Amino acid sequence: MVVWEAGVAFDLATIPSAGLEPPPAQLDLRAAADLDQADYAAAQQMARHGAAIARSHGMPADALVVADEMTVSDTLIRVATETNAGTVVVGRHGHSALYHVLLGSTAKDLLERAPCPVLVVRHPERKS
Repeated sequence: MVVWEAGVAFDLATIPSAGLEPPPAQLDLRAAADLDQADYAAAQQMARHGAAIARSHGMPADALVVADEMTVSDTLIRVATETNAGTVVVGRHGHSALYHVLLGSTAKDLLERAPCPVLVVRHPERKS
């Protein structure tokens, strides 16, 4: 499953400027819709790829794309509960310690709250 953050392009198109900064560039709604659709298509492709990798290793997997409703971890926990998932597999980005202090960690939240086992993987070529 890939959690897709729907509407990001629309958010960027409507962010007000603060203080004396020049206003943000105007993005028309058609362009925002096109960007949003492209993000969704990329999420679908990523989900299909991930499911294919899991199946190639003998694991049952479906390609599922879900719009992010709250946080990524909340969405993953909700879907894992609804589908009675056997395992949640999540990637580790290897962000800095400051990133985790300021923004939290999806993997850490899943490890603490998921209704099933959580497998955290990291790309073998990335240093973290």
